Amino acid sequence: MSDFYSLYESLDCPQQKCLVHLMRDLNDDIHREPFNVEIKEIVHEFGEFLERIIDTIDRFGLKTHFLRKHKMAVTRFYDALLLRKYDTELAQKVQRRFIKNQGKLFTFLDYDNVPWNNNNAEHAIKSFADLRDVIVVEQRKVAFGII
Repeated sequence: MSDFYSLYESLDCPQQKCLVHLMRDLNDDIHREPFNVEIKEIVHEFGEFLERIIDTIDRFGLKTHFLRKHKMAVTRFYDALLLRKYDTELAQKVQRRFIKNQGKLFTFLDYDNVPWNNNNAEHAIKSFADLRDVIVVEQRKVAFGII
């Protein structure tokens, strides 16, 4: 489970990219170009079948037995995405991103108990990040003679 940080690309193992990070980036793209019909189309199609997958997860958990039925929707999404020629730079960029990460966005459909997002990991590390920030502030105070 990882975000889209490029360092993770060097790992030789099955990976699941965080779909929450992807959705956040896609939402940012829509807000950046609200009249871009192409990007709206991509996001709508992606969101439509992802919603069905999440409904299955909510009902049955992260079990391959229940999730594998969605693999056909993923294939249809990619088949359509690969055939399209987009005119806008943003839609082309998003298309390339989906293609680049094709084998890493839906790994959770093939393995039991693999989450589709890294929210748990981010929540777990949040307290450490907050502590780090406090330590940095205290170190600066010492360095500048404030303490």
